[in-house]
Amino acid sequence: MDFVKIRRDNALRKRDIMNRLLFYLYTSYALLFILNLFIAWDGILTIQGVIGVLALIFSIRGANRTYQSIGIVFLIIALALMVTYDLPFQDLATYFTSMALLLTLLYFIPFINHYMIVGGYEQSLFNLLQKIHLI
Repeated sequence: MDFVKIRRDNALRKRDIMNRLLFYLYTSYALLFILNLFIAWDGILTIQGVIGVLALIFSIRGANRTYQSIGIVFLIIALALMVTYDLPFQDLATYFTSMALLLTLLYFIPFINHYMIVGGYEQSLFNLLQKIHLI
């Protein structure tokens, strides 16, 4: 009985560590994108790309089988295109930054929504849209 409890506790601890790691990876990816908007430096772009690669590696295990399959297929296609067009593998990390704007927006939407609800802005926005007959 104790062995089952220990295994369950270890599994929960590993899941908690993985969730924290993913949180830090995603947050640092988004913050580096925002920093790169103000300070255009290739080093930031490279670090952001490395974090994107790490986030992909660590998050693929927790994804659905469908997303895992699609992600692996896209990675294989991307690697085949890199080989076909003789692109340098040193630049691989920077290719993981092209969708950073969309990912950062999607990452911060829940935080923005929280402040809109707390501040009552969602009701003000709804009233404004009703006044100009968009809803």
